[in-house]
Amino acid sequence: GPSGSGAPSRVPAETRFQTLELAWVPLVAALILLFAEWRLWNGRFSRKANPGLAALRLAAIVAAVLALAGLAAPWPTTDRNLTLLLDRSESLGPELVEQERAAALHLVSQLGDRDRVALVAFDGEPRVLSGLQSRDVARTTLETASLFPGPRPGATDVQAALATGAQLLRGEPGPSEQVLFSDGRTNRGGPLGRPGSWGEFPVSAVPLGRSLPGVAAQGLDVPATARPDEPVVVRWSAWSDQERRVTLTLVADGRPVTTVGQTLEPGLNTAALPLSAGSPGTRHLEVLVTEAGAPLESAQASASLTVGNQASVLVVADRTPPALVDALARQGLLVRTVRPEGLPGDATGYEGLSAVVLDNVPAPALSPGQQGQLRDWVAGGGGLLVIGGNSSLGRGEYYSSTLEDLLPVQTDNRQRVQFTRSKLLFVVDHSGSMSDTVGSTTKLGAALQGIAQSLDELAALDEVGILEFDTEATWVLPFTPLTRKAEILGALDKLRDGGGTDMTKALEEVLRAFGHPGPVKRHVVLLTDGQTDKADAFFQEFAASLKAAQVSLTIVGVGNDINARLLGDLAAQTEGLFYPVTGAEIPAVLHKETVRVTRDLVAEGIFLPEAVGRDPLQDVGGDLPPIRGYLVTKPKPLARVLWQVGSENRDPLYADWRFGAGRVAVFTSDSGTRWLGDWSGKTVFNRFWGQVVRGLETSDRDKSLRLHLQVDASVAHVSVEALDQGRLKTGASLVVRHGGLAFPLAETAPGRYDADVPLEAPGLQEFSVAETSGPGRTFGTVWNPGGTELSRGGADWAGLGQLASATGGLLQPLADPQPSPRRLTWSLVNLRGWWLGWVLVLFLAELGWRSTSLGQLAQARALFAAWWSDQAKPWRPKRGPASRSTEENERRTREAYRALAARRLGDGSRR
Repeated sequence: GPSGSGAPSRVPAETRFQTLELAWVPLVAALILLFAEWRLWNGRFSRKANPGLAALRLAAIVAAVLALAGLAAPWPTTDRNLTLLLDRSESLGPELVEQERAAALHLVSQLGDRDRVALVAFDGEPRVLSGLQSRDVARTTLETASLFPGPRPGATDVQAALATGAQLLRGEPGPSEQVLFSDGRTNRGGPLGRPGSWGEFPVSAVPLGRSLPGVAAQGLDVPATARPDEPVVVRWSAWSDQERRVTLTLVADGRPVTTVGQTLEPGLNTAALPLSAGSPGTRHLEVLVTEAGAPLESAQASASLTVGNQASVLVVADRTPPALVDALARQGLLVRTVRPEGLPGDATGYEGLSAVVLDNVPAPALSPGQQGQLRDWVAGGGGLLVIGGNSSLGRGEYYSSTLEDLLPVQTDNRQRVQFTRSKLLFVVDHSGSMSDTVGSTTKLGAALQGIAQSLDELAALDEVGILEFDTEATWVLPFTPLTRKAEILGALDKLRDGGGTDMTKALEEVLRAFGHPGPVKRHVVLLTDGQTDKADAFFQEFAASLKAAQVSLTIVGVGNDINARLLGDLAAQTEGLFYPVTGAEIPAVLHKETVRVTRDLVAEGIFLPEAVGRDPLQDVGGDLPPIRGYLVTKPKPLARVLWQVGSENRDPLYADWRFGAGRVAVFTSDSGTRWLGDWSGKTVFNRFWGQVVRGLETSDRDKSLRLHLQVDASVAHVSVEALDQGRLKTGASLVVRHGGLAFPLAETAPGRYDADVPLEAPGLQEFSVAETSGPGRTFGTVWNPGGTELSRGGADWAGLGQLASATGGLLQPLADPQPSPRRLTWSLVNLRGWWLGWVLVLFLAELGWRSTSLGQLAQARALFAAWWSDQAKPWRPKRGPASRSTEENERRTREAYRALAARRLGDGSRR
């Protein structure tokens, strides 16, 4: 487990083969050898087979195959692997770096002889000082390694260091962990508390960092543009070393406009300062900070605010939404409203517009010419906001129009829902049995009442048809859009009681009515008591045909005397629903079914909006209140989802993206007519819509060049979009000037140009961008907080603690860091050497067995015994001349022959 406790880890449930590419070679060879030996054992060369030898050989070959395949299996171990990550960015300084080295050496000295350590130093980039080495080698490396700032001292990328350390630990047996020595002031790679690919290993953190007294400003966040007299919120941010009570004064063009008191907490603090944009032009803003009357110069920050001309927003809606128009007007926007047919169809109609809002507008309400002109205007730099509702997005057939290409979301969401527009066919039994009274009305009367009430849940583009039957089927109303609701209600009055019942006639007409499948939701509601004159195999054929036509079916069995078996079987065969009800229950059932069928793209309930990442819609007056419904969509690959809703699917609530030189946003709920009831009368309503539209509108100054600036570790990232008559301009030659130096911009994408400019001093930095051979020119300012590293004093205990908690590590003191307790773990260990040892043992066993079976062992034993007997004979010296020894030998020979002759004679006498 990732925790540092002493509990043993769970045994891995599987083994693993590391290399199987060559394992088939010895396996094939083994099969060939075994086949050849079998032929020898059972052929003319051998009369006896020895299965024991074959088993030994097969076992040896299997062991060789497993060794070659690199079989790894769980193995218990307590040896630890550690990666020490050593921060060497300029925020530490030489003195703290040496304290860091001493702390790391102290931790290494606590390790065992079999533990291994890897060393990684990092600032903006990680550098591996050594891979996994023994404790003594790691100590020597750590004592001699240079920990002074590297090639990117002004940056800190803890995420990259953790990823590098994790790579050194992967695949190693035994418990592994990383120990991070850092102040935690990362400015690259993302926040600490969000584990990345390195999250598989525990991370213990040793906070370090010098404490810089006072407050260090991080800058002012102001809107890219503002409109005359528009309410603007300026956001001041700063780091504080301790809790303080300060006074913030916002100064615009040398005149104080806002003064607020603020209590600063240790760490990062923000404060919102309201401001009226004033008249068109560029305004210089500055925040002055005092504590007990004394100025805090390190906390001061400044910025420039560009105020353009009066913004004009065109709201397109079938009926004027007064709440939305009033909200935009209160935010300083000039609002015009038109019906869908009033949307401009040529370029001149868009002159002077900053943004267009489509509020619950169905796509068919706009002509192809209007849609095409809107697309061209947005691509040329316009801003478009599409707001949902019961006739917008998927419910408004955007999927089959030019508008679908403009949107950052996919409205034709057929992987989650089947269709968008609905065609409902009510098939009503008006036979004599439906005239029976149930409650205060008849079965037929209750059915008609339910149909009329269900019409309120349909959208304007939905179509309704009514078919009645007794012994014959008759169309009361062909498919009619709900826009002709009065005609539909009038058709209900035409239904009268009839005679007998033949349900097959009605079902045959149903199949003819829908025809081949199409891009609409096709559904039939059959209201009958099931008392039909015919009930045969026709219903099985009908069910198959209905499914092939992609038509769904709901059967409502009306009354107490119904043919439940027939109706239930028919519903089951068509995978539909069957409701046995009395007459009084019919309206509620039809309402439920209408909602279920037609609202596939609508989610209703109580949903709390959830911000995704850093919310660019700041200071809307608090958190967004709950919403009571939205249209289901799916974000496109390049879309940016800023708000999402839903407990399971996390559907987009607000998403945007860039379309050509313009920007398009979608809000999938409505503008307050139905689903935003909890927003009504709140400040958040006005500010939300104002910031959404302001984020889409074009800037007067940026007609040909749009400048975007961002500071990261004392480096300004300059990004420019070049436009030519509203189109992205490629091949332009652009230069950015700062501090008397010029830096060329490289085209990194069509119409996009980028450059990195180093910043030498803190404070407000001014930039100008111009075409070397063209009229394009723009300017901008950005705040450099005195070097991001140096301005952030002290260790980020909160961030480091969150990192350790998220990965199962611990926070360690700088004076006495300790490794995690030794614990028993299971890890996959390569068993190649073990299997090779068994190959050798089995080979020697087979060799010995073969030697025994062939008698070679007996011969060797006899030879050894003879040799040993000869060696054991005592040494006897010669006692006489050689002639005497010869005579003695001759005498013994004669005696031997006499004994042999006597034996033969004795044998003959016995015969």
